[in-house]
Amino acid sequence: MNQHVPLNVLWNNPWVRLATYVVAVIAAVGLVWYFSTLLTAFAAAFLLAYICDPIIDRLENLGVRRSLGILILILALALLLALLLLIVFPGVAQEMGRVGQRTNDYAQRVTQDVVPWIEDTFSVELPHSYSEFTDRLLADEQRLGWLAQKLRQPATAALSKVFSSLSSVAVSLLWLVVIPVAWVYLLKDIDSLIQRCRSMLPARHKQTIVDHLRRIDEALGNFLRGQLMVCALLAVLYAVGLKWIAQVPLGGTIGIIAGLISFVPYLGLVLGIIPALLLAWLEHGDLLHPALVCAVFVVVQLAEGNFITPKIVGEKLGLHPVLVIFSIMVWGQVLGFLGILLALPITAVLKVFWEDFVKWYSDQYLSAAGGDADG
Repeated sequence: MNQHVPLNVLWNNPWVRLATYVVAVIAAVGLVWYFSTLLTAFAAAFLLAYICDPIIDRLENLGVRRSLGILILILALALLLALLLLIVFPGVAQEMGRVGQRTNDYAQRVTQDVVPWIEDTFSVELPHSYSEFTDRLLADEQRLGWLAQKLRQPATAALSKVFSSLSSVAVSLLWLVVIPVAWVYLLKDIDSLIQRCRSMLPARHKQTIVDHLRRIDEALGNFLRGQLMVCALLAVLYAVGLKWIAQVPLGGTIGIIAGLISFVPYLGLVLGIIPALLLAWLEHGDLLHPALVCAVFVVVQLAEGNFITPKIVGEKLGLHPVLVIFSIMVWGQVLGFLGILLALPITAVLKVFWEDFVKWYSDQYLSAAGGDADG
């Protein structure tokens, strides 16, 4: 005789609840992956609104209407962008022009120092100028035909890829319109949306869910806003160090880019130090200036790890840098660019639930086992 187990009894089983949550998470990830292209713009807009919401809330506390506060924020950001362009862009253009004028000198340094070293080390003969390279190539018809054949296939593939990606370009241009518009509307209605979602929570579990969301919001909000401040400060330190201390061409630009992409741990270090070392050597032709480049990155990294990040971000998110890199790689692989945007929020959410699971498991089994052993 079949006996049906009531649903409430099944739901009271913690392993059933855990399995249900896991299936729900997998289903949610699948849906997000399927609609990832559509959701990417809205995810970016939501993150921007989430980061900017405390600013608007503070203006509201000062008596400024929310719509007016958003307008003030937009004007302030536009003014900041204009100032950055007026201050930074002329210097970058001047530096790029100077690097362009020095291209022949850089090429001469390579042919004088690098090419002989390669020839002596690997016992090969290389052309010492562009004209010598073209003369050798044109003189050898067989090699020229082989090169043309090798270049034809990737060139054709590249052209077909360009034509096939025109739709992606159109989508990207559309994002430039959708993201700012969605950001403004979300920023205007984010508090009411939160209240509406809170009112739809079941009364029995409302307080538990609200507590979880509060912990996630506290950890993630402090981390995101703090990390933006850290990246801005690193951009300034890298730019000043590379431009004025190491005297690297385009040092300010390289430093700003390295600082801003430091949101991903060690990425700014890797992508900043390589071009800085190369340009420092090409410009000065000695070991002193590349050594100064290394010194700048070492000092800034030590300052970031020991003083800047602990003071600004602290340990409120508690994610190890390796875990941050791993989460960005995993979610980027699963959801593409949308996964990169959502990697840290998803990881913060999972961390909160993981802490709860560890606490529950410890209370249910480890504490009981310890009590039995003591008894």
